[in-house]
Amino acid sequence: MKTLYLVCGPRGAGKTTALKKLKKRKPAIKVINRDAIAVYFFNSVYGDGYGSIWGVYDFIQKVLNRAFSRNREHIILDAWAGGASYRKALATMARKAGADRVVCIFFTTPQEK
Repeated sequence: MKTLYLVCGPRGAGKTTALKKLKKRKPAIKVINRDAIAVYFFNSVYGDGYGSIWGVYDFIQKVLNRAFSRNREHIILDAWAGGASYRKALATMARKAGADRVVCIFFTTPQEK
C-alpha cells in the first residue's frame, strides 16, 4: 500500500530534527522537505516575498508523482501544514500522485533545548 506520511505541526516542534534521526537509521526512506524546496526556489521558507509558495506545491506534486510511480511504498513529507485546508490540499496531492493512504503525524509541542 502506497502511503504518504504527512509530518506537520508548528515551526520549531522538532519535525525536521526527528526525521533527520530517522533518515540516519533508515537511509532508504524517501523524505521530502517543504522548507528545503521553498529555500531552493525563493531563498526563504516564506515563499516569493508576497506570501506565495504555490510554486513549491507544484514541485512537491511532481516529486510525489515521480516517487509513487517508481513504486515507493512509503514517502514522508516534512511540511509545516498549519491549517486544515493546507493538510487537505497535501492529502489530495498525494492521492492524485497514487497514494492509497495518507497518515498525518502532528507535532504539537516545540522541543526543549
